Amino acid sequence: MSLDAFMDEFLGATTPFNDSPKHKNERWWNDTVHLEVLANRYAEYDKANIAFIGTYYPNRGQGHAKKCFLWLFDLANKHGVTLTGKAAPVGSTGLSKTELKRWYRGLGWTFDRNSNGVWEPKQKEVV
Repeated sequence: MSLDAFMDEFLGATTPFNDSPKHKNERWWNDTVHLEVLANRYAEYDKANIAFIGTYYPNRGQGHAKKCFLWLFDLANKHGVTLTGKAAPVGSTGLSKTELKRWYRGLGWTFDRNSNGVWEPKQKEVV
């Protein structure tokens, strides 16, 4: 279980957003969700920061971002990685900050008063 294994699997299952070195950390998941996931190597335990996640017309509102998050959660659970991020709307056509935080909370995220979010991996049962 490690952040490196998480990032390797993430990169292997996604495709580059484009060829620009400026966007080297931005990826496509299933050709529908644009995301940027950054390894936080300075944390006291394995963390990956979801710097951006979004869908574009005509894929908006079809559940692609939720499916992507569920995939990320499976990956994070597998590797024992905590996810972090900030609930910050982009543009004027998506969810408001309040709606976005409610949506994230429904997926198991918790937030501080500055909208910084954390999703913790499930503890593996000891047998």
